[in-house]
Amino acid sequence: MTKPSETPSLPVSLKELRERVRAPEAEREDLDALLVEMTRPVRPDEDLRARADVLHRLIEDPVLRGLRGRDMRRVDETAVCALVVLGEPYASELSAEGDSSTRH
Repeated sequence: MTKPSETPSLPVSLKELRERVRAPEAEREDLDALLVEMTRPVRPDEDLRARADVLHRLIEDPVLRGLRGRDMRRVDETAVCALVVLGEPYASELSAEGDSSTRH
């Protein structure tokens, strides 16, 4: 139960989590939160293009793409799966190698 002096935490965007994980003071929990956020269902009011753009940045990010969470999921592989779940046209923006090189 939330105490009157406490405010419930607001959802953190995928973009904000990406920046947290890139920060020098990032912790394992930040990486795990990013992986969870990538796999959550899309909200009805969510901008799919903006979500897809962040997922592409994660795939291409040389610092983050190969990192693994506690459950051993890799950032880039999880981002590719999340793009596929978004469907067309976002899934077709992936190259055969699973990167974003075919994105327009």
